[in-house]
Amino acid sequence: MTSFVERYNSRLLAEFLDRQGLERLHPPVEGRVRVWFNEELESRNFIVPGIIAVIIMIVGAMLTSLVIAREYENGTMETIRSLPINAFEFLTGKAIPYFLIAMTDVLVALLMGQLLFGVVMKGSFWLMVLASSLYLSVALGLGLFISIATKSQLVANQIALLVSYLPALLLSNFVFPVENMPRMLQFVTCVVPATYFIDILNGLFLRDVGMGYLWPSYLVLLAMFLASAALAVVKMRKEGL
Repeated sequence: MTSFVERYNSRLLAEFLDRQGLERLHPPVEGRVRVWFNEELESRNFIVPGIIAVIIMIVGAMLTSLVIAREYENGTMETIRSLPINAFEFLTGKAIPYFLIAMTDVLVALLMGQLLFGVVMKGSFWLMVLASSLYLSVALGLGLFISIATKSQLVANQIALLVSYLPALLLSNFVFPVENMPRMLQFVTCVVPATYFIDILNGLFLRDVGMGYLWPSYLVLLAMFLASAALAVVKMRKEGL
């Protein structure tokens, strides 16, 4: 906004000097605005990475929040308790199909973003795969914990919507900038996994930075994954598995 006002004032001054027959002023320095990243100012360069984060959260948390609750509602949990498996093995078996589905969705989203919208990732593909795996693991752990705690598909779906999908969409620096939010909401964004995942994706898609810059976000996602997985396993063991 300031640059537009300065240019408008400079034009008015030049027109005034022309009317007065005076020589134009030539400032020694001319200020110009330069965008370092996303030089074209295209919104699709921000939307495509954000959509990937939302897709992962839908598959990872919202769908997995139903899998164990369905076992309780169908009455098959008693049969599962009699099997020679522990809680970790049971949860891993439930999570693997959704992990593969979500990673396939990520690759399809990357391909469609490049072919349809021309959004090309500037950074490392394998760093993106690592970040997606960690973020998806957090979502899976969260969804499984919700499913175990609620034992109802309807309740699990509603809770997963409130604690995973909506924060990933609204409180992750995707739709609304975090710096423009009230102070209380800025603190809430610190516990939203999508905040760190989108920060990684923006660094890989727009800035072409590596692990030397993005490692704090990777570390937070790893800590969130370990915490969510531990909560799910402990809760499942309390259910007798």
